[in-house]
Amino acid sequence: MDAWEKQGDGPLTSTDKEKNEVNAEFFGKEIFGRESEYEQEAVNSIDQREIRNELGICPTFEEFNTALKRAKKDKSPGANGIPIELYEELSELAKMKIHTMISQYWLDPNYDVDDWHKVDLVLLPKKGDLSQSKNWRPIALLDVLSKIISLIIAKRLDRHLHRVGLEEQAGFTSQQGLSLKHIRRCLQ
Repeated sequence: MDAWEKQGDGPLTSTDKEKNEVNAEFFGKEIFGRESEYEQEAVNSIDQREIRNELGICPTFEEFNTALKRAKKDKSPGANGIPIELYEELSELAKMKIHTMISQYWLDPNYDVDDWHKVDLVLLPKKGDLSQSKNWRPIALLDVLSKIISLIIAKRLDRHLHRVGLEEQAGFTSQQGLSLKHIRRCLQ
């Protein structure tokens, strides 16, 4: 077991339980527990966009297959240990059964898959004194099928943003980056 420093200048931990408590405290408050402030008036001033019901329709088998092909390869899977590459090698019939399961999840609020809510948190070392929690990077390992659902949603939202979004919106879309037009606007 590696030793970890407690809060501030405290002594190093001596058990896995103490180490987990220190990490839970640090990552729970300093990383994942941060609260952001915003002005409600600014939120209220945003015009309501047209409601697009097609964003909520059940994913098609084509969307499922496209997301499966677009998913990043050679990544660590979630708690069940099934990598994306295994799903890609399945027969069409097996893929259809998985698509049916995703469809049931999408349409039936009483249907749920526990693995899709489980996250394995792995800590990777950064540089510096590794006895301090701040010098470790948390990585969340998620179930592959939950990532597939996220890819389907992201693709739909990306198309929607291109239809109704702002011209200046470039980050977090399929057209990421700054164009010369955006740079000129910023310089004016």
